[in-house]
Amino acid sequence: MMSQWRFASRLARREVQRRPGRTVLVMLLIALPIAAMVFASVSYRTSQDGASEKFTRRFGAADYAIENAATPTDIATFPTGTRVLRSAEVTVGVLPTDSLPAGWTMVSNLDLGDPMTRGMFRMDSGRAPRAAGEIVLTRTLARAWHAQPGTKLQWRRPQGAFTVVGVGVAVDNFRSEIVFVAGAVEQVVAASDERPGAISVNYTDRIDVPGVPTSADALRQFAHHTAGALQYSDRYGHPGSTKVKVAAIAWGWVVGALLLGIVGIIVSAAFATSARRQLVTLGQLAANGSPERLMRRTMVLQGAWSGVYGSGLGLVAGAALLISGRDQIESLTRHEIGPYQWGPALLAIIVVTGVIAAMTAAWFPARSAAKVSVLSALAGRRPMKSVPKRMVPIGAGLFGSGILILALVAAAAKSGSGNAAAAAAVLGGVLVLAGACCVSPAIVSILEPLAARIGGAARVAARSVGRARARSAAVVTALAVASAIAVASGTVVASRWPDEKNQLPYLPRNVVEIQHFLSPATEPSSELRSSEQFGAVPASVWSRFAAVLPAAKWVPQHHAEVSPKSIDPGRVGTRAESDLIQNGYVLVADSRVLAALHISARDQAALQTVGVMYFPPVQNTAEGDPQTAHSNPIVVETVRGTKRFDVTDARDRADSTRLEGQFVITESRAQKLGLSVVESGGYLVSPKPLSESQQVLVTQFTMDLQVEADGFGVGGQYGVTFESTGSKRPSAAEVQGIITAITLALALIVIAIALALAAAESRDERDVLIALGAKPKTMRRLAAWKAAVLTFAGGALAIPVGFLPVAAVLAASPKAIDRGVVRGTIFPWLTAVLLVSAIPLLAAIVGWVGSSVAQTVRPTRMSTLAND
Repeated sequence: MMSQWRFASRLARREVQRRPGRTVLVMLLIALPIAAMVFASVSYRTSQDGASEKFTRRFGAADYAIENAATPTDIATFPTGTRVLRSAEVTVGVLPTDSLPAGWTMVSNLDLGDPMTRGMFRMDSGRAPRAAGEIVLTRTLARAWHAQPGTKLQWRRPQGAFTVVGVGVAVDNFRSEIVFVAGAVEQVVAASDERPGAISVNYTDRIDVPGVPTSADALRQFAHHTAGALQYSDRYGHPGSTKVKVAAIAWGWVVGALLLGIVGIIVSAAFATSARRQLVTLGQLAANGSPERLMRRTMVLQGAWSGVYGSGLGLVAGAALLISGRDQIESLTRHEIGPYQWGPALLAIIVVTGVIAAMTAAWFPARSAAKVSVLSALAGRRPMKSVPKRMVPIGAGLFGSGILILALVAAAAKSGSGNAAAAAAVLGGVLVLAGACCVSPAIVSILEPLAARIGGAARVAARSVGRARARSAAVVTALAVASAIAVASGTVVASRWPDEKNQLPYLPRNVVEIQHFLSPATEPSSELRSSEQFGAVPASVWSRFAAVLPAAKWVPQHHAEVSPKSIDPGRVGTRAESDLIQNGYVLVADSRVLAALHISARDQAALQTVGVMYFPPVQNTAEGDPQTAHSNPIVVETVRGTKRFDVTDARDRADSTRLEGQFVITESRAQKLGLSVVESGGYLVSPKPLSESQQVLVTQFTMDLQVEADGFGVGGQYGVTFESTGSKRPSAAEVQGIITAITLALALIVIAIALALAAAESRDERDVLIALGAKPKTMRRLAAWKAAVLTFAGGALAIPVGFLPVAAVLAASPKAIDRGVVRGTIFPWLTAVLLVSAIPLLAAIVGWVGSSVAQTVRPTRMSTLAND
């Protein structure tokens, strides 16, 4: 028994070495998913740090840490040699000079030169601060302020001159903005001109204990400190957190296995071509008494050897990606990830998966090739049988079963079914792929009789594709799977991507809203009037914004105080009543405000008639929503008595969402109801939408206002709002176009592989055509027609394969409501049309060009015919 396996292995190894083209192709196809699996699994394992690693990134080499420690930690009960490193952090508004960006920045006096901080800060250049006036900046601030060691910085607030002596990154967050100083941070607070108590200083005590205490000792020694500490941490208190989440890694393996399944279809086509070219060898083995199982083993072991080589290449490529992409991984995780956790057992599973995928891909052509009769095999001819009638019903059954399972998984996902849903989803996907594989031979078999109705190179191409059904069906299936991804993604985008015409801006794009809040937000149940919450915006403030909007007009904004006396959740029965009570105030809208917010003339007239108007949130106005209706009038108990609001709803949709869920009231109606009306801000209304440069300047002025405000949350704040064009969401058509472009690239790669396989298998056919006088132009047309036929067949099969499973999943999932409109399943017409028209045309062009280049580099000769 073992001798048969050794003999089969020797034959397989020699065949793999004799066919380097096929071996390299299979290696690359296997290596790509393996490399992706290695990269994903190792990077995920490495990023899942335990409690000790997370503690080190935040608190360095200490054993314990107390944050918000009002008084220094008493370490009298700790072992001799215990040391405490106390640091203070404060967030202040920094206003540099030289037109550098302002903002709220943390200032810390943590001694970066102390050994206890080891592991929490990485110095890129320079040293730790040692004297007053020396600072270290994190990398984000250094880039924003164009600073490096030796740079002199002058701040308007806090006032002072500083010298940058170092630049680095906080290991826990590469994007943090921290200024490290020497000495007491209270001096920085004093120089910032803040009100007493406006800025709080947070103290952190890092405690280092000699030796390595156990978790139980740590908790006993620290028990008397935890009661008064707002946050206590230690590197020993989370015994289970160092475990890696196996489920997430399993999902990564699942995705990789599915990718291997997809490329395995192409690998199977490569082995099908190779099996046809090995028919003579197989016939000789059969003539000498070799059983079918030996021939199957020989070809399956070819897949095994190719899988071993491909998995090894993928393992090396994945490791190279990890080593070279460390900075990118840390940029995504935003912190230092430490040494890679390779996980030998997991890597072994990945390699075994790649080998099994290659063996499985080789088994299917091996099974059919081993059944070829001895005479046909010795003649190098493989008789083409008709497609079994049961294949199409079997494929339809598998396909339908896969769709049913995916729909059940989508329905069960509402309750969170975990790994069971993952396994079921994989099974459903495999069944869908299996169904496509069963149907594709039937599609290819139609091409040969269809060729009788056409002429020229198209006829030869259709017959060639139809006669090489084993290879062509695999190529069509591979193209269908690659294109089905585009159809599925296009369906999701078309069905769930927010409709661009429904995505209104918060404010009209030509309006800047400036509000002045005198005090922080309070509960509506309090007796704080709006006159104590809002204040008028001084001309010196809004004129700064008007300087970059020279043609803008200033429209004052007013609010009327409602101040509900109390909130009874059981009494609030509709969304409108809830909005009125929760807000506690309403916008007083005159004609200029309504025009600035683009309110229709019909709604303006209705507001003047009724006095109060409500703008329902569009996302809650779906048919049958009980919250769309409200009682009229709305009666509210306020601190000044009972108020009756006669309300009308807005009929027309505004060009922005600023007033959605809000009430507006006329000034006359507010006076009749006895409501206090105060100026609360205003609008700068420009004739044209804000340009990108104007948006940048407005943002800069906003930062300056936040920093210059007299106090933080006590003396007042300015709220500046405008619509940024930089955050515009791409349309569904644009997203579908991007997905289709990616699909085109994948399809062209598959087509290139298919044409290479076709060239290897159809050498006899090519030689006959040349012997009959076929011109190079005819050969180019033949290659172009083959590419177009294969791509069209794959695209046509991709439409149901990609659309039907997604449609079933979306039907079983919760309904999506896009701003009040229930979004059903939408067919991706753009993607479908491109798959059956533009992509086959481009594939034909690529086939034409590729044939021209091949004939120029290596002119075709009658190799087989001459030998015969």
